[in-house]
Amino acid sequence: KQWYQRRVGRKSSSEGTWSQAPFAEIVEIRQQFTLYQDPRAADSLTAIQGDLDETKVILYNTIEQVLERGEKLDDIVAKSENLSMTSKQFYKTAKSTNSCCVIL
Repeated sequence: KQWYQRRVGRKSSSEGTWSQAPFAEIVEIRQQFTLYQDPRAADSLTAIQGDLDETKVILYNTIEQVLERGEKLDDIVAKSENLSMTSKQFYKTAKSTNSCCVIL
């Protein structure tokens, strides 16, 4: 109560109410009220924890994408090995087929 009286003013005897606070102080109070509506802005630990949570989500998503790429790479490696074996088999078959005929 005393703090408010020092900041705003004394009680008016004729009206029985507190005198109105100066406009600048009302604006300051509203700014503080707005600031403290967001806990992340008011408390640095809460802000850091929120940042860490966002970082964890991004990290998990990145790890998932890397694992998916790894699976895709494994599929590509298997397909390339299969293609290599098939091409070797084709080469052997073509060579044996062409060995019966001599081109002059």
